[in-house]
Amino acid sequence: MILSSSSSSFWTMRSLRRQSTSKPIALIYLSLNFFYVPVVVGCLILWLCVGSGKLRLEEESDLYFNTRYFEELILEGKLDDAEKYLSEFTKMDDNRHSKKIIFEIRKQKFLEALDRNEKTKALDILLNELKVFARGNPELFKEMVAFLTLENFREHEQLSKYEDTNRARQMMLVELKNLIDANPLLREKLQFPNVMAFRLPHLVNQR
Repeated sequence: MILSSSSSSFWTMRSLRRQSTSKPIALIYLSLNFFYVPVVVGCLILWLCVGSGKLRLEEESDLYFNTRYFEELILEGKLDDAEKYLSEFTKMDDNRHSKKIIFEIRKQKFLEALDRNEKTKALDILLNELKVFARGNPELFKEMVAFLTLENFREHEQLSKYEDTNRARQMMLVELKNLIDANPLLREKLQFPNVMAFRLPHLVNQR
């Protein structure tokens, strides 16, 4: 549908260029003149989402694993949220990489509770979140039980190099990145998909 003559379009576009927000407006205007209305909607969605940096395609589907968002959750200590986000893409029993990622997150929760001297909470994490891993490695589980008996878990040989919480999260994140890269269910979803390819053709086909 043509909304204006070519001459009026020319002068309108000149005025649009003088405005600080001319790019999105010009994009919509040109779309109205040369394309179908659904494409205009697609362009507007694309500008609002990508331009503002707030597009969270991973919330709509499992097409994109946002590593930056995942890393922020880990470094901020939002470990429950990190595991919840991960569960949108893979489950514990999917493969050994997924199981290892979840184990490391829960183990860090356990150690942080111990570091705060919250032994009741640490015991709860051990019994309700870490015990599931005892089937594959009973000795490791017994070792973690032993951590509870120590005044300072750093007294244990395996944790003698454990520094502060922030450093521990950073070190864990290095391992998690390697596990994510090796995980066949995640490594193909680390690049943001082509929004134009996914959205606009779909909108045009529905005209």
